[in-house]
Amino acid sequence: MKKRIVSSLLACSLVFTAVSAPSIALADNFDQKIEQKNKEINELKSQQTSLQTKISSLEGEIAGINTQAQALLAKQVKLNEETEQLKQEIADLEVRIERREEAIRNQARDVQVNGSQTTLIDAVLNADSLTDAIGRVQAMSTIVNANNDLVTQQKLDKQAVEDKTAENEAKMAEIQENQVALEAQKGELVSSQAELAVLKADLAIQQSSKESEKETLQEQKAAAEAERARIAEEERLAAAAQAAAAQAAAQAQAQTQTQTQTSIQGTTNNTTSNSTNNSSNDVVNNSTSNSTPTTPNVVTPSAPEVST
Repeated sequence: MKKRIVSSLLACSLVFTAVSAPSIALADNFDQKIEQKNKEINELKSQQTSLQTKISSLEGEIAGINTQAQALLAKQVKLNEETEQLKQEIADLEVRIERREEAIRNQARDVQVNGSQTTLIDAVLNADSLTDAIGRVQAMSTIVNANNDLVTQQKLDKQAVEDKTAENEAKMAEIQENQVALEAQKGELVSSQAELAVLKADLAIQQSSKESEKETLQEQKAAAEAERARIAEEERLAAAAQAAAAQAAAQAQAQTQTQTQTSIQGTTNNTTSNSTNNSSNDVVNNSTSNSTPTTPNVVTPSAPEVST
């Protein structure tokens, strides 16, 4: 009986030890996995922070480009106003040029018809005096110089119109080129910003997934720890039961030994008592035999049988 109890207790101890060891190892494994998930989550957060820095930088560049574009737009508006004013100036110059050309054409016709020399001679010959002749010659010289100035101014006005028109067109072309370049640069920045935003969103999704995996591991860890606590409680109860059984077995063994010793002692006492009693009886019997005479047995003879 004692051997069966001890064997059962040892078997239970081995079973609980075999079950609890993997549970402890499993809980430790969860800690390692959770730590790994924390590292992965921190890495994703670091990448998100880096991407956000780049996105903020791109947003700053885009804001700068928008500012430049607004400045170019303001210049373009101003140039458009100057262009309208220039167009009006050009229109006025063209009117003056047309009038001058008409005057020059008229003078040319007069020269072709009368000839400049004849006109000058007529002015001198028709003069009333030398002073009048000199005055007429000076007047004719003034007219000729005026015509020359008119032609020169005409050329200058035409050149001014051409220069202003070319300058205005160059400025407009430069503004348009700058606008095109800025729009292209802005498009690239917006595209890069969109790509970074997509990457950031992808990292956020990955982080959310890692957080979910971490929560799952934490739940599994909690379950493993609860299982480990349950097994520990069972081991404690089994150990207590084992100790109680061992104590009961020890008490039973002690009781058995006590009973055995008592039985042996009783048997010994009985044997001794019987021996003493037998010895006493023998002494008494011997004494009686020696003191009391014995009576001899009388044998009665039997009658003889008579045959018929």
